[in-house]
Amino acid sequence: MGTFKYRKIANLLQAEIIASGAQPGSRIPTEDDLVRRFAMSRNTIRQAVSELVKQGFLVRVQGSGTFLADRVAEYREKKRATNGTRRIGIVLNQVNSYIFPSVLTGINNTLLERDCHMVIRMTMNHVSIERRVLEEILAGELSGVLIEPARCSLPQANDDLYRLIEKKIPCVLIHGSLPGFTFPSVNHDNARAYALLVDHLVEKGHRRIAALMKMDEQTGVERYKGYVRTLIRHGITVDEQRILWYTDEDFPDLFSEQNAYRVLKTIKNCTAVACFNDDLAVHLLSFLEQHGMSVPRDISVVGYDNLWQSQRYRPVTTINHAKEEFGRISAMAILTLLDNPFADVSYRFTPEFLDHGSVADVTGAGEERL
Repeated sequence: MGTFKYRKIANLLQAEIIASGAQPGSRIPTEDDLVRRFAMSRNTIRQAVSELVKQGFLVRVQGSGTFLADRVAEYREKKRATNGTRRIGIVLNQVNSYIFPSVLTGINNTLLERDCHMVIRMTMNHVSIERRVLEEILAGELSGVLIEPARCSLPQANDDLYRLIEKKIPCVLIHGSLPGFTFPSVNHDNARAYALLVDHLVEKGHRRIAALMKMDEQTGVERYKGYVRTLIRHGITVDEQRILWYTDEDFPDLFSEQNAYRVLKTIKNCTAVACFNDDLAVHLLSFLEQHGMSVPRDISVVGYDNLWQSQRYRPVTTINHAKEEFGRISAMAILTLLDNPFADVSYRFTPEFLDHGSVADVTGAGEERL
C-alpha cells in the first residue's frame, strides 16, 4: 500500500510528470538528477523507476533513456473521470451479519473521512443477484467500486460484466480474486493461515483431522489447500471421508437431525475438526453438545475469523480477522487506485494465530476418540 520508500518516490515522480503536462514519448530526468531531487539512494530511485515501468507508465529504451509511455494519456482520461464528488460502490455478499458489519464500518469511516459517498449493495452470494448489481454499477456514475465476488471459487458466471467493469471503472476485489482479470485484491493469506491451524493440531498429537469446508467461496478452497498441504508436509494421508463440503444453501440444514449422520460420519474416529470459519464452529459446538461430546475433552475444534459473540461457548482456537482494519485497507486501496489507476494496491494480511485452548494435547494418548 505504498509503504516502501521506492513506492512513495514512484508516486511522487508520477504526480510530478502528470502535473507537468508532459506527453507520451517525453524523456524523464536522468537517474543522477532524480537522486539529487529526491535525496534518495540510487537503488531506491532505480526501484521507483522500475515500478513505473512495471505499471506501463514508463518505458526504457536501451542506450537512449526512459520515456513516458502511451499509457500516460489513458491515466489522464481515468483521472478526469474521477474528479468531483466521489461515489464508491460497495458490493458484499452480506452486510448485516457475521464479520461484515465490522468490515463495512472500516470502509465507511475511511470513505467518510475523505468526503466520499457510499452506494451499498448485497448479493447474498447469488450470481443472479450479482448480475443485476453489476449491471446497475455499469449504468451508474460511480468513481470506483469494491466488490466481494459471488461464488468466486466456481466458474465465473458474470465474466462479461466484469470485463466491462475492468475497462470502465476502477475496481478492487475483497475476500477473493478472479483468475484471468487484472483486478487488484485485498485478502487474507488463507492457505498460509490454515497451515498454522493444522500445524498446531499436529503439534498437539492430532493426525486424524476432519475438515468442514465451504466449496462456493474462494476462501474455502484456499483454506482447504492449506489443510491438505500441511497434512502432506507432516506425512499424514489425506482421507476424503474426513472432508465435508457445503455451500450457502446447505448451511442452514447442515447440522439438522436429517443430516446428522453426514457430520457424524465425517468426524468418526477423528480427534479434531477444522472448521471453515467460526460461524460454522459455533454450530458445530452446539451439535457436539447435543451428541454428548465436549470440546476439547472428547474432540478438538479450530475455526477462522475470531468472531465470538455467543456467551454460551468459549472461543475456539482460530485465525484473527482484523475486520475494521480490513475495511480500512480496502477503502484506502480503491481511493489510491482513483488517484493512480496503475498503482499496485493489492494487499495480503499476515495471519495472526490465536490459541483459545480448544485443542487438547493427545500426544502419546493413542488418539482413540469417538
